[in-house]
Amino acid sequence: ADAAGAIAMGRYGERLVYEFLQREAAANYKVVWQNEISESFLPYDLELTPVVPVEADNETKTELRLPVRRVEVKTTLSSKQGFLLSLAELEEALQCSKADSYCSYEVWWVRMPSSRDTLQCTYTVIKDLTAMLRKQALRLFVQAT
Repeated sequence: ADAAGAIAMGRYGERLVYEFLQREAAANYKVVWQNEISESFLPYDLELTPVVPVEADNETKTELRLPVRRVEVKTTLSSKQGFLLSLAELEEALQCSKADSYCSYEVWWVRMPSSRDTLQCTYTVIKDLTAMLRKQALRLFVQAT
């Protein structure tokens, strides 16, 4: 795909995830699409801020702190076996995985149909990229440019 097509596909994937999270997470989170107007150059595309940052757990009589959720959306054709991750995105994932951090980093991989036979997109959510790498449930692939 050409650069303009790749950008359009990426924005389409971001919009799909944004609209989905607005419906699914609205009770607990305010969802902000960082790139809605223009590219923000942040290492994530969506940020979900808790509506009520601290909730009481009546069973344990403790407070639960909801994390800020940072979501990076990767959109590819379904024929692709992976996606690109920048150093800034990897650093953000590592920073959010620290024990004292009150944020989480998620990657949503949206796969668009490679042919016109189907219009159905599929997606995979990687909830904790760093933990998945540590458990070797994911692998990093390095390629020279």
